[in-house]
Amino acid sequence: MKAKSFVMGVVLLLAALAISIPAVDATPPNKSKFSWTQDYDGWGPALYYGEPVRVQYEAVNTWHVEIRDNSDGTWYVNQELTQDGTAYIYALDDGELLDVKRFRVTEITHGTVSELKSWYYILDFDYVDQWNYHWIIPGVYHFVAYGRDFPIEEIWDNIVYECWVRGVGWTQIWPPS
Repeated sequence: MKAKSFVMGVVLLLAALAISIPAVDATPPNKSKFSWTQDYDGWGPALYYGEPVRVQYEAVNTWHVEIRDNSDGTWYVNQELTQDGTAYIYALDDGELLDVKRFRVTEITHGTVSELKSWYYILDFDYVDQWNYHWIIPGVYHFVAYGRDFPIEEIWDNIVYECWVRGVGWTQIWPPS
């Protein structure tokens, strides 16, 4: 009787474990250092600071990718990226440090790919179901890019870039009006 109870317990445990295993390959969050320098003249943070600026971004990237086999040689990818860090804002003309602010980037992408990788840039997708990208220096600048339901070769016809600057408001950058 004890043996029967033990076997039944093991069967129930294995059944519970099988139910709890996700149906997709879920990789743990990955991390890496991020460094990027961008000059702004006439848009973005330059409008807030009233002069052309160079922003040095230093952050940590954290990303999570889930991949599901579509059984046709393609994979469906759900991925999320966050960057949390510091923006060092310099005057473009003389390099004077004007400000130091925190910044955050979030990117969510869902779509189909034909090649397995640990991370996908938007242009790596064959078909994009959803793309949502935010680059924010709180109180200063908010850059947004988004699009949904398009094959990658039609990306420029299907995405929108917008920018918000404190004191200026929202401006559509792409597509041109």
